[in-house]
Amino acid sequence: MADAQFRIPGRWSVHSYYSLCPYAPDGSGRILAAGCDLKTGMGEVYILDAGGQVLCSFGRQKVTTSFFHTGFWQSWGPDGTTVYYSASDGDSLHPKVGLYDLKTGQTQIIDGDMEGTPCFGEPIYCGLHSMLYAAGYGDGRFHP
Repeated sequence: MADAQFRIPGRWSVHSYYSLCPYAPDGSGRILAAGCDLKTGMGEVYILDAGGQVLCSFGRQKVTTSFFHTGFWQSWGPDGTTVYYSASDGDSLHPKVGLYDLKTGQTQIIDGDMEGTPCFGEPIYCGLHSMLYAAGYGDGRFHP
C-alpha cells in the first residue's frame, strides 16, 4: 500500500506529517487524511476506507499555510477509536488540540499545541509549532 494514491474530490488533501502513520492501528485499513477546499479555505479531517472511499469527516475549520505541509497533524489514538488533530480554526497564535471519538461522534477541544500523537498511547508532546507563527513565520510580523 505504500504507493497507493487516494483522492478526495474537490479537496487538496494531505495525509499529515511524514513521521505519522496514516493507517489505523487496529488493522482495519482505514486511512486518515485532511482535505481543504481551496476556494473557501476551509478544511476537515477525513477517514477513508482501505479503498479510498470517505467514511466520515469532522473538525471543519479554517486552514493556515501550515496545513499544506502537515494537514491538521491528524493522528490516530492507540486503539483506532479516536483521532487527535490541531483544532485552532485558522488561529495559529492560539493553538488548540481536538480529540474526536469515532464511537460517539463527540469532540473535545483543549488549549495546546501538538505535532502528532505517539502511536502506542505515550503522552502527547508539544512542539510549540505556534512559536514559529508568533515569531512571524506566517505573516512576517512579530506577535509578542
